[in-house]
Amino acid sequence: MFLNLDGTGKVRAAETGCAGTQLNATIHSDKIDIISYSNKGRRIVTQIKDLCAIISGLLASGDYKVGAQLFAGQSVKENEEFFQRVFEVGRRFKIMNPEKMRTIYGKLMYMLMDSVIPEVKESLGFSCVIPIKTVYNFLKERELVELLHDDSVVLATREIPTEFKTRAQINAEVQRKKNTIETLCQKYANERISAEEIERCLASLSDNNAYLKANRWVILLWATADFCLEILVIRC
Repeated sequence: MFLNLDGTGKVRAAETGCAGTQLNATIHSDKIDIISYSNKGRRIVTQIKDLCAIISGLLASGDYKVGAQLFAGQSVKENEEFFQRVFEVGRRFKIMNPEKMRTIYGKLMYMLMDSVIPEVKESLGFSCVIPIKTVYNFLKERELVELLHDDSVVLATREIPTEFKTRAQINAEVQRKKNTIETLCQKYANERISAEEIERCLASLSDNNAYLKANRWVILLWATADFCLEILVIRC
């Protein structure tokens, strides 16, 4: 229910790339935690603005027209929505891909924690932190939480196991899943939410199930095959 909402391919590539590259370009804590700086808050503000400037440059280098529209003659505060989205996408990407961003995610957390210090937030003029986008919140904003209670969602988002099945059986299950997704999209699409947005929510739930199957189920299989669960429970 509170699973992360997947971004579109363009959003994920551009904004996650910006967040990762700009954090690799600077070591936030090394420049902040230095005794010689008399005003730590001012130094934090300077570093965050530098990071935002790097993001702006990366976006402009990738798509000059978009960069010019966003940043031409505008301050960091005037583009707060864009920077908030970049940092949110970086956090969401890490949650959905725990094996990624092993070093830069820590830098991101330090920077965001420093950004909510009252004096820093006041100097910046905006907050760098916004809530993580989830499937539940996305549907709640569009008054469609009932979708999550539809029994067909289980079939539309389940991971299809391939073990001990013929190709024909797998194809039949895949087609059944696709048909269920199309049915749900047609059933719940309205003026507040499009069929494409519903499909995106279902894809997010499906991605989570695929991740759990690839990681959790293997551990459970090993535990049941090589260990006695009753003994493990008693020891815990």
